Amino acid sequence: MKSAFKTVKERQASAFDTMKTEFGYKAKLAAPRLVKVVVSATTGRSKDKNRNDMVMGRIAKITGQKPSLRAAKKSIAAFKLREGDKIGVAVTLRGARLALVTSVVMTEKVLMKWGTLRLE
Repeated sequence: MKSAFKTVKERQASAFDTMKTEFGYKAKLAAPRLVKVVVSATTGRSKDKNRNDMVMGRIAKITGQKPSLRAAKKSIAAFKLREGDKIGVAVTLRGARLALVTSVVMTEKVLMKWGTLRLE
């Protein structure tokens, strides 16, 4: 049984063939390609550990990879934020996970455009 999703190399080859005919690229390295995708979200609060865990769990379910906590770079007194407080999460996707997530996102965008998929 063949998989519904193409492999990373198959997708890159077909994308290059399309770009070669449309834009006239002669070398594969001259064509643009996706190397990595960073999925990030801010939790907004450093004190609420449950909220950080909830956001980490949701990002992990979406990407299939455990996110890392990100710290604030600057202190902002108006927001009661101090440098080093954990206020966000991020995941870097490369390779097969990158191809899987981008294909799912593109499929959902097409279905949403046609009106057959509704996210609520």
